[in-house]
Amino acid sequence: MNDFAKTEKTMSAEKLKKTEKIPKAEKFTEYESNSANIVAERLELLQEYSTFLIPYNDRKNLSSAEKVCIGNYQDVHFWNNQKNDWSFPIPESWKKKTWCYAINSCCRDFSFYDSMTKEEKELIDFHFQNLDSAIQKSKADRDYWLYRGVNNIDWIKNPCAGTIYLDEAYGSFSLDFQKALSYTTSKEPILFRLNLKKKMEALYVDQAEAEILRSRRIWYKIKSITKETLEDRKHINTKIDVYTIEELRK
Repeated sequence: MNDFAKTEKTMSAEKLKKTEKIPKAEKFTEYESNSANIVAERLELLQEYSTFLIPYNDRKNLSSAEKVCIGNYQDVHFWNNQKNDWSFPIPESWKKKTWCYAINSCCRDFSFYDSMTKEEKELIDFHFQNLDSAIQKSKADRDYWLYRGVNNIDWIKNPCAGTIYLDEAYGSFSLDFQKALSYTTSKEPILFRLNLKKKMEALYVDQAEAEILRSRRIWYKIKSITKETLEDRKHINTKIDVYTIEELRK
């Protein structure tokens, strides 16, 4: 039975709420070990016991500037400020998330950054500085499975088990594989699966997409490639290419 097909075999959420004697770490383990998506499904409950799963806007150790830059990059909420007067064209699919497009384009292509106006470069540098510092302040309090849905892997040369690649841009993952799959095509979905280890740098954004933001310029290794079956509203009996990856630590 694959990770997506496993059923929940542990106590109910209501029973867990009433349990006082189980150590916090065990509360997590009893749930997540039996379901691939259990953290996402019990996110609100697990937040009571986590120092990691705190929405960025509620964190006291993040500055106002860091919170603004995270919000701009995230682009989910109506209050996130998207810049619409860039000196370069924004692709139609990125009109509602221009900051994310501009920031990651600069990460991947130095000539893109060089083509910007002086004012735009200063804005991008400001976001680099604050996104980097916010992520550096954020470390996982335990192991988590993270998921990232993509439409293609053309940016990885020779994508096979054992391949090592550099992700030059910020990495947006999710605790919820259903959310991650929403960013893939319905015909040929591709899912990256990362085991985020305790004390690794990663920033939990908030519950909107259960998003986890990782630093730029991280080296990863493809550990395995498997085909797994999932059925939901978008993917009916669909085979998913699942790339299990690991970070190469320095």
